[in-house]
Amino acid sequence: AGGTPNLTSTTVLKDRDNVVWDLAFLPDGTMFFTERCGGLSVRQPSGTVIPLLGIKDSKGFPQVASDLFCSGQAGMAGVAIDPDFATNPARVRNRARLIAPIQAAVADWTKQALSDALEAQGVPAGPINTVDEVFADPQVIARGMQIAAEGLPGVASPIVIDGQRMVSDRASPARPVED
Repeated sequence: AGGTPNLTSTTVLKDRDNVVWDLAFLPDGTMFFTERCGGLSVRQPSGTVIPLLGIKDSKGFPQVASDLFCSGQAGMAGVAIDPDFATNPARVRNRARLIAPIQAAVADWTKQALSDALEAQGVPAGPINTVDEVFADPQVIARGMQIAAEGLPGVASPIVIDGQRMVSDRASPARPVED
């Protein structure tokens, strides 16, 4: 008691163009933050910063909310973590609440534009393709993966052992007919 405390600090954000206004943390160390005249971003535990939503006229965000603006005291304010989505099990339990807002957010995107935007932000994702799109995929063509077991079109496993592709000569089970 009475001694000088041993204090340390770690810089987790630097060289930001805007004032960092608020922070919120997930249990794994993921940090959401707002910048008053910038927007909402997330800093992953690895240190990677991913911009999420910018305010009107902001730069470097994949989406901009034109009804948010920076003037006088206006700007991007606080951020809070919803405990219903703070952990993966909680997100799974509350998944149904996210479907409509996500569908609304991506409704105007083409499949390719959304896939490209997610990839550019480092979000693991892939498109859901029609059968024709699967067979037109350059990887499927290059690896000769299109098959037709029992006359039904399909895609072979990409696994090759000792030069042999693991392919069944039987078709997938038929889908049950619904009443």
